[in-house]
Amino acid sequence: MSMTKLKLIVMSALVLGGVVTPLVIQHQALVKQREENQALRQQVERMTQVETENDRLPNLVAGANNAQSIGDDQMHELLRLRGEVALFRHDRAGLAKLMEENARLRGSLLAATESGAKTEHLSQEEEAAKQVGIAKMNFTGAWVDAFKKYAAQNQGQMPTAFDQARGFLPQDINSTMDPNQFEIVYSGSLQQIQGSKTYKPPYIIVLRERQAIIGPDGKRHKAYAFADGHSEVRIEPPEGFDEWEKGRIFAGQ
Repeated sequence: MSMTKLKLIVMSALVLGGVVTPLVIQHQALVKQREENQALRQQVERMTQVETENDRLPNLVAGANNAQSIGDDQMHELLRLRGEVALFRHDRAGLAKLMEENARLRGSLLAATESGAKTEHLSQEEEAAKQVGIAKMNFTGAWVDAFKKYAAQNQGQMPTAFDQARGFLPQDINSTMDPNQFEIVYSGSLQQIQGSKTYKPPYIIVLRERQAIIGPDGKRHKAYAFADGHSEVRIEPPEGFDEWEKGRIFAGQ
Protein backbone atom coordinates (compact mmCIF):
# COMPACT_ATOMS: atom_id res chain seq x y z
CA MET A 1 0.00 0.00 0.00
CA SER A 2 1.46 3.38 -0.99
CA MET A 3 1.84 6.21 1.48
CA THR A 4 -0.76 8.24 -0.41
CA LYS A 5 -3.38 5.49 -0.17
CA LEU A 6 -2.61 5.10 3.51
CA LYS A 7 -3.18 8.81 4.05
CA LEU A 8 -6.45 8.62 2.17
CA ILE A 9 -7.71 5.75 4.31
CA VAL A 10 -6.81 7.60 7.50
CA MET A 11 -8.46 10.82 6.33
CA SER A 12 -11.61 8.99 5.25
CA ALA A 13 -11.92 7.52 8.73
CA LEU A 14 -11.43 10.90 10.41
CA VAL A 15 -13.60 13.02 8.14
CA LEU A 16 -16.39 10.59 7.26
CA GLY A 17 -17.63 9.44 10.61
CA GLY A 18 -14.71 8.70 12.89
CA VAL A 19 -15.90 5.09 13.33
CA VAL A 20 -13.49 2.79 11.51
CA THR A 21 -10.27 4.01 13.14
CA PRO A 22 -11.31 3.29 16.78
CA LEU A 23 -12.41 -0.21 15.80
CA VAL A 24 -9.10 -0.88 14.04
CA ILE A 25 -7.16 0.32 17.08
CA GLN A 26 -9.31 -1.82 19.39
CA HIS A 27 -8.79 -4.85 17.16
CA GLN A 28 -5.02 -4.33 17.22
CA ALA A 29 -5.13 -4.00 20.99
CA LEU A 30 -7.06 -7.25 21.29
CA VAL A 31 -4.54 -9.03 19.08
CA LYS A 32 -1.74 -7.72 21.29
CA GLN A 33 -3.60 -8.88 24.39
CA ARG A 34 -3.99 -12.38 22.95
CA GLU A 35 -0.26 -12.53 22.26
CA GLU A 36 0.54 -11.38 25.79
CA ASN A 37 -1.87 -13.91 27.26
CA GLN A 38 -0.19 -16.68 25.27
CA ALA A 39 3.21 -15.57 26.55
CA LEU A 40 1.91 -15.55 30.13
CA ARG A 41 0.46 -19.05 29.74
CA GLN A 42 3.80 -20.30 28.45
CA GLN A 43 5.54 -18.69 31.40
CA VAL A 44 3.13 -20.36 33.84
CA GLU A 45 3.68 -23.72 32.16
CA ARG A 46 7.42 -23.20 32.44
CA MET A 47 7.06 -22.32 36.12
CA THR A 48 5.10 -25.51 36.74
CA GLN A 49 7.71 -27.56 34.93
CA VAL A 50 10.53 -26.00 36.90
CA GLU A 51 8.77 -26.57 40.22
CA THR A 52 8.16 -30.19 39.25
CA GLU A 53 11.84 -30.58 38.52
CA ASN A 54 12.55 -28.90 41.82
CA ASP A 55 10.93 -31.84 43.59
CA ARG A 56 13.97 -33.83 42.50
CA LEU A 57 16.36 -31.39 44.16
CA PRO A 58 16.41 -32.99 47.64
CA ASN A 59 17.46 -36.34 46.19
CA LEU A 60 20.07 -34.67 44.01
CA VAL A 61 21.39 -32.69 46.94
CA ALA A 62 21.52 -35.82 49.07
CA GLY A 63 23.31 -37.64 46.33
CA ALA A 64 25.78 -34.82 45.99
CA ASN A 65 26.47 -34.81 49.72
CA ASN A 66 26.72 -38.58 50.22
CA ALA A 67 28.46 -39.69 47.05
CA GLN A 68 31.14 -38.51 44.68
CA SER A 69 29.40 -39.99 41.64
CA ILE A 70 27.62 -36.79 40.62
CA GLY A 71 29.21 -35.34 37.50
CA ASP A 72 29.86 -31.77 36.44
CA ASP A 73 26.85 -31.80 34.09
CA GLN A 74 24.54 -32.92 36.86
CA MET A 75 25.91 -30.32 39.22
CA HIS A 76 25.36 -27.57 36.63
CA GLU A 77 21.80 -28.83 36.11
CA LEU A 78 21.21 -28.80 39.87
CA LEU A 79 22.43 -25.22 40.19
CA ARG A 80 20.41 -24.12 37.14
CA LEU A 81 17.19 -25.58 38.56
CA ARG A 82 17.72 -24.02 41.94
CA GLY A 83 18.29 -20.62 40.33
CA GLU A 84 15.21 -20.85 38.09
CA VAL A 85 12.98 -21.97 40.94
CA ALA A 86 14.08 -19.03 43.07
CA LEU A 87 13.46 -16.63 40.19
CA PHE A 88 9.98 -17.95 39.33
CA ARG A 89 8.90 -18.05 42.96
CA HIS A 90 9.98 -14.45 43.36
CA ASP A 91 7.96 -13.42 40.28
CA ARG A 92 4.87 -15.52 41.08
CA ALA A 93 3.01 -12.67 42.79
CA GLY A 94 3.82 -10.22 40.01
CA LEU A 95 2.86 -12.75 37.35
CA ALA A 96 -0.54 -13.43 38.94
CA LYS A 97 -1.24 -9.70 39.21
CA LEU A 98 -0.24 -9.17 35.59
CA MET A 99 -2.54 -11.97 34.41
CA GLU A 100 -5.44 -10.50 36.37
CA GLU A 101 -4.84 -7.03 34.89
CA ASN A 102 -4.48 -8.53 31.44
CA ALA A 103 -7.87 -10.27 31.74
CA ARG A 104 -9.53 -7.07 32.98
CA LEU A 105 -8.12 -5.02 30.12
CA ARG A 106 -9.14 -7.64 27.60
CA GLY A 107 -12.70 -7.52 28.91
CA SER A 108 -12.76 -3.73 28.63
CA LEU A 109 -11.52 -3.87 25.05
CA LEU A 110 -14.13 -6.45 24.09
CA ALA A 111 -16.86 -4.29 25.60
CA ALA A 112 -15.57 -1.23 23.76
CA THR A 113 -15.43 -3.15 20.49
CA GLU A 114 -19.01 -4.34 20.88
CA SER A 115 -20.11 -0.79 21.65
CA GLY A 116 -18.20 0.54 18.64
CA ALA A 117 -19.74 -2.08 16.38
CA LYS A 118 -23.19 -0.84 17.35
CA THR A 119 -22.33 2.78 16.53
CA GLU A 120 -20.75 1.72 13.23
CA HIS A 121 -24.14 0.88 11.79
CA LEU A 122 -24.99 3.48 9.15
CA SER A 123 -28.09 4.05 7.10
CA GLN A 124 -27.91 3.16 3.43
CA GLU A 125 -27.78 6.85 2.56
CA GLU A 126 -24.93 7.50 5.00
CA GLU A 127 -22.98 4.46 3.77
CA ALA A 128 -23.42 5.57 0.16
CA ALA A 129 -22.19 9.09 1.01
CA LYS A 130 -19.21 7.63 2.82
CA GLN A 131 -18.22 5.50 -0.17
CA VAL A 132 -18.59 8.48 -2.52
CA GLY A 133 -16.35 10.55 -0.25
CA ILE A 134 -13.66 7.85 -0.21
CA ALA A 135 -13.85 7.60 -4.00
CA LYS A 136 -13.39 11.37 -4.30
CA MET A 137 -10.32 11.32 -2.07
CA ASN A 138 -8.75 8.44 -3.98
CA PHE A 139 -9.51 10.17 -7.27
CA THR A 140 -8.16 13.62 -6.37
CA GLY A 141 -5.13 12.17 -4.58
CA ALA A 142 -4.22 10.17 -7.69
CA TRP A 143 -4.45 13.30 -9.82
CA VAL A 144 -2.13 15.26 -7.52
CA ASP A 145 0.42 12.44 -7.79
CA ALA A 146 0.04 12.57 -11.57
CA PHE A 147 0.55 16.35 -11.50
CA LYS A 148 3.82 15.92 -9.60
CA LYS A 149 5.06 13.29 -12.05
CA TYR A 150 4.18 15.61 -14.91
CA ALA A 151 6.09 18.46 -13.23
CA ALA A 152 9.14 16.23 -12.77
CA GLN A 153 9.35 15.91 -16.55
CA ASN A 154 8.45 19.52 -17.36
CA GLN A 155 10.98 21.71 -15.56
CA GLY A 156 8.99 21.50 -12.33
CA GLN A 157 5.91 23.13 -13.83
CA MET A 158 2.54 21.78 -12.66
CA PRO A 159 -0.08 21.19 -15.39
CA THR A 160 -2.79 23.74 -16.17
CA ALA A 161 -5.23 21.09 -17.46
CA PHE A 162 -6.11 17.54 -16.47
CA ASP A 163 -5.35 16.14 -19.92
CA GLN A 164 -1.70 17.14 -19.59
CA ALA A 165 -1.19 14.73 -16.69
CA ARG A 166 -3.63 12.02 -17.71
CA GLY A 167 -0.84 9.75 -18.90
CA PHE A 168 0.62 9.64 -15.38
CA LEU A 169 -2.53 8.29 -13.72
CA PRO A 170 -2.50 4.71 -12.37
CA GLN A 171 -4.54 2.20 -14.35
CA ASP A 172 -6.89 1.44 -11.48
CA ILE A 173 -8.11 5.03 -11.10
CA ASN A 174 -11.89 5.41 -10.98
CA SER A 175 -12.79 6.06 -14.63
CA THR A 176 -16.44 6.76 -13.82
CA MET A 177 -15.64 10.02 -12.03
CA ASP A 178 -15.43 13.15 -14.17
CA PRO A 179 -12.37 15.38 -13.65
CA ASN A 180 -14.53 18.34 -14.66
CA GLN A 181 -16.25 17.94 -11.31
CA PHE A 182 -13.03 19.38 -9.89
CA GLU A 183 -10.86 22.37 -10.72
CA ILE A 184 -7.11 22.97 -10.59
CA VAL A 185 -6.30 25.59 -7.98
CA TYR A 186 -2.50 25.61 -8.25
CA SER A 187 -0.68 25.22 -11.57
CA GLY A 188 2.59 26.99 -10.85
CA SER A 189 6.07 25.72 -10.02
CA LEU A 190 6.46 22.62 -7.89
CA GLN A 191 9.75 24.03 -6.58
CA GLN A 192 7.97 27.14 -5.29
CA ILE A 193 5.61 24.99 -3.25
CA GLN A 194 8.45 22.99 -1.79
CA GLY A 195 10.56 26.06 -1.06
CA SER A 196 7.89 28.32 0.43
CA LYS A 197 8.55 29.46 3.98
CA THR A 198 4.96 30.62 4.55
CA TYR A 199 2.89 27.95 2.82
CA LYS A 200 3.52 24.30 3.53
CA PRO A 201 2.48 21.48 1.13
CA PRO A 202 -0.06 19.90 3.53
CA TYR A 203 -1.97 23.22 3.53
CA ILE A 204 -1.76 24.18 -0.17
CA ILE A 205 -4.85 23.27 -2.18
CA VAL A 206 -4.04 21.83 -5.61
CA LEU A 207 -7.52 20.53 -6.52
CA ARG A 208 -10.98 21.30 -5.18
CA GLU A 209 -14.47 20.21 -5.92
CA ARG A 210 -16.31 22.85 -7.93
CA GLN A 211 -19.61 22.57 -6.09
CA ALA A 212 -20.25 21.62 -2.48
CA ILE A 213 -22.51 18.60 -1.96
CA ILE A 214 -25.26 18.38 0.65
CA GLY A 215 -24.65 15.24 2.74
CA PRO A 216 -27.11 13.01 4.65
CA ASP A 217 -26.41 15.17 7.71
CA GLY A 218 -27.83 18.20 5.87
CA LYS A 219 -24.45 19.93 5.82
CA ARG A 220 -22.39 21.01 2.82
CA HIS A 221 -19.31 18.89 1.99
CA LYS A 222 -16.48 19.58 -0.41
CA ALA A 223 -13.47 17.52 -1.55
CA TYR A 224 -9.92 18.86 -1.67
CA ALA A 225 -6.48 17.53 -2.60
CA PHE A 226 -3.31 19.15 -1.26
CA ALA A 227 0.26 19.59 -2.43
CA ASP A 228 1.62 16.84 -0.17
CA GLY A 229 -0.69 14.32 -1.88
CA HIS A 230 -3.33 13.86 0.80
CA SER A 231 -7.06 14.47 0.23
CA GLU A 232 -9.97 15.48 2.41
CA VAL A 233 -13.76 15.75 2.26
CA ARG A 234 -14.54 18.63 4.58
CA ILE A 235 -17.73 19.80 6.22
CA GLU A 236 -18.27 23.50 5.60
CA PRO A 237 -16.60 25.48 8.41
CA PRO A 238 -18.44 28.28 10.24
CA GLU A 239 -16.71 30.95 8.11
CA GLY A 240 -17.74 29.23 4.87
CA PHE A 241 -15.67 27.45 2.22
CA ASP A 242 -14.57 30.62 0.40
CA GLU A 243 -13.06 32.20 3.49
CA TRP A 244 -11.47 28.92 4.62
CA GLU A 245 -9.84 28.42 1.22
CA LYS A 246 -8.20 31.88 1.16
CA GLY A 247 -5.46 30.86 3.57
CA ARG A 248 -4.75 27.68 1.60
CA ILE A 249 -4.46 28.99 -1.94
CA PHE A 250 -0.86 29.61 -2.97
CA ALA A 251 -0.38 32.08 -5.81
CA GLY A 252 3.41 31.76 -5.95
CA GLN A 253 6.16 34.08 -4.81
